[in-house]
Amino acid sequence: MVLSRKILKMTYMILIIATVLNATANFTLKLAASQTGGLSIETIKNPLLWLALVLFGANILGYLLYLQRVQLAVAYPTYVGLTFVIVLALSVFVLKETVSVTQGIGVALIFAGVLLAAR
Repeated sequence: MVLSRKILKMTYMILIIATVLNATANFTLKLAASQTGGLSIETIKNPLLWLALVLFGANILGYLLYLQRVQLAVAYPTYVGLTFVIVLALSVFVLKETVSVTQGIGVALIFAGVLLAAR
């Protein structure tokens, strides 16, 4: 599948938007889970849970657009890998979670794989 430069830029933009929505949805879901401590009526009433669900829905629409432009064998690894990197960054820099050296190397390898798969 050969894409023009303009379509390629749009495809990458769609990928970035979809992965940021997915990562933000996961981050928001983590915040909701941290506030309630388990699945309960309080969890279901939590606005962060509903925000996460809306973000997941928007993410699915973005991913659908991405899938229309890219083969699944390329789309899925780039989408998941990039989301993984963004979620890890949010975990470390916003939630102050710790990451071991081994995990850091693993994320670097995943990011390198995303770059290779996207070519």
